[in-house]
Amino acid sequence: PLCALAVRRAASINAEYMGIMTYSKGFVMGCEGGCLIVFEKSDEKDLYKEVNKQIYKEVNKLSVHEHLVSVTNLAISPSEESLVLALENHQAYTLNLSQVEVMKDDSQESNFHPLTTPSHFRAVTGLDHCIRKPLIVTCGVDRSVRVWNWHDKNLVISKTFKQDPLCVTMHPSGLNILVGFSDRVRLMNLLMDDIRTFKEFTMKGCREARFSNGGQYFAAVNGSTIQIYNTYTCTNILNLRAHTAKVLSVHWSLDDSSLVSASMDSSVLEWDLRGATRTQEHQHKGCSYTSAINTSDGTIYCVGSDSSLKVVLQSVLKKIIELPVTLTNLATTRPPEKLLIAGTKAGFIKAFTLPLRTKGNRLGYHEYQCHTKMVTRLCMSHDDSMIFTSSEDGTVGVWNTRQISSKKKELQQLGWAEEILVTKSDLQNRMKQMEKLKKKVEDLRLHNEYEIRMKEMNYQEKLREVNEKFKQELEQDRQKYQTLKDERDGLKRKYENTLKTLAEKHQDNLLELEAYHQQKILAEQKRYEDLQKKLEDARARWSSEDKQRARQYHQEIRELEQEYETKIQLEEELTTQLTQAEAEIKKEFGETKILIEDDADREITQLKTEYDEILKAERVQTLELRGNNGMLKREFAGLQQKIKNGNDKMQKSVDIQKKLVDEIKRLEKDIEGYEREIDERDFTIKEKDKLICELRKKNQELAKFKFVLDYKIHELDRQIKPREQTIKEIAEQIEEMKDEVSQ
Repeated sequence: PLCALAVRRAASINAEYMGIMTYSKGFVMGCEGGCLIVFEKSDEKDLYKEVNKQIYKEVNKLSVHEHLVSVTNLAISPSEESLVLALENHQAYTLNLSQVEVMKDDSQESNFHPLTTPSHFRAVTGLDHCIRKPLIVTCGVDRSVRVWNWHDKNLVISKTFKQDPLCVTMHPSGLNILVGFSDRVRLMNLLMDDIRTFKEFTMKGCREARFSNGGQYFAAVNGSTIQIYNTYTCTNILNLRAHTAKVLSVHWSLDDSSLVSASMDSSVLEWDLRGATRTQEHQHKGCSYTSAINTSDGTIYCVGSDSSLKVVLQSVLKKIIELPVTLTNLATTRPPEKLLIAGTKAGFIKAFTLPLRTKGNRLGYHEYQCHTKMVTRLCMSHDDSMIFTSSEDGTVGVWNTRQISSKKKELQQLGWAEEILVTKSDLQNRMKQMEKLKKKVEDLRLHNEYEIRMKEMNYQEKLREVNEKFKQELEQDRQKYQTLKDERDGLKRKYENTLKTLAEKHQDNLLELEAYHQQKILAEQKRYEDLQKKLEDARARWSSEDKQRARQYHQEIRELEQEYETKIQLEEELTTQLTQAEAEIKKEFGETKILIEDDADREITQLKTEYDEILKAERVQTLELRGNNGMLKREFAGLQQKIKNGNDKMQKSVDIQKKLVDEIKRLEKDIEGYEREIDERDFTIKEKDKLICELRKKNQELAKFKFVLDYKIHELDRQIKPREQTIKEIAEQIEEMKDEVSQ
């Protein structure tokens, strides 16, 4: 039923629904074009009624163009107070569901609030920073220009235009920016909450613009021409014409006396601005240069489409370094230059140490991954402590170089500039608003004092009523107390009589039990005497049986002695026979022995000759083995020393292992303690969350009650004002009548 109703409602507003999320009161439907519809349960036939419809708009008040994008996903918090919706442009916003009934779609304030800091959702095409403030400015294909505070990590100002901004640069003071569009370049002021155009320059397709380091000049690219303007007079003081194709990069020298430009015509030029002349020229056919910078010693580093880094000095190509990836942008530290930073098409940055040194055919560098697509812009802060990068994936990266220099310390001592630009008209409007608010506060104060006095009078009246009621209840309680006291005395007397009766009954029972147990003791004594007699009879019977068993035992022993004596005689006769047989066998053995010894002597002589020959061979082999044995002994001694050292190391390792085991046991105990503490804190947090949810619900009820009271107060004010006017008129009439009477 929900899906069918959602489809019918989406068709009625000519929008395709993208997702549905249910909750206890109903469900929420997200549609294309930024449309969000909330339904609640109803007693009607359709089961649900439409409560409110919200059309998504850019939350920023400075937006001059609305992006109506589809809602892709919805989520509701467990407390059902907030709704989070994700949009097709990769942004996320929240909506307060508890106040959805009183929201208005055409209100000036947006009903949606960003879940996180709003960011670019398309490629970033421009990036720059300033010196006096921790600010960076970016522009992108999403037609927005955004100013960020990299120190506090938040978005300061964002403004959307009707045209795509192609490039952007920021004045060193942080008060102005220069933005290039397809048909013009705008010099704009950064106000407290707005970005306003100060001056426009007619210039088509400006994709590169840069303020000088001092801020007194800015360079803007008009096709193949570089135009230099005075920042404060906005006059064109110089035009640099030498390139035959679009200029893609402009870099000012530290003292603003020269700049380096790179173009798609395969050339890199260094310009002397004092004489408008070229001091260095370099051209490499087949390479479209995208970035070039110069250092304090006159060296130019340039990169292009041929995946190589080129070093130019005095218009001579000194070195070409081939790289596995194409570099897109370059930046270097302040003099003396020690670090060269480069962005790549793969989305990571490379850090080279200056001067460049190669090992074999390879150049040493460090790589850091940040983006998933090509790095479009790259710059370094004034004190060389931070690196700022932007990419086609819509992200902006801030890198810390972890280098502490004297310039950075000086900047930290001075502190960041806090001044901002405010127009006179804005200031006057703010002053008028403040006056109106002050007047409103004064009116509210007087009204509140009147309300407080009325409440005090009501409280005094209620207090008197409560006191009288309390006195009446107190008198009733005294009477009730007296009644209960009388009942208690009666019960006390009754219980005393009952206790006396029970004591007498207990004494009688005790005497009966004593007589019963005395009889039982006498019976047990008689039984004991009978058992004693039975024991004496059993002892006499056992002694007679013992004597009879002894006589039988002696008789059996005599019979066994006679039997074994006959057996011994038979064994002695058998032994004599065996002795005679042994003598005969020994005689035969002696004769056989003599024959065997003769045969053995002959075999021994034969074996002796054979073994003498073997012995000679063994002696020779023994000498060889002794030499080998000496070598093996030395090796064995070395191995024993190694084994000893290994045993020492093993013993140390065992000791270390024991220490580590003890430390592990100690840490495990600490972990158990921490886990117990974490469980206790989790339990405490859950209890507090429950309490917070209850307080929030009470707060919502109070907010609704406050809204109703405010409405009633407003109505009462409307009723009081005519009455006050009537009273004033009557007072004037009375005064006139008094004057007439006096006359």
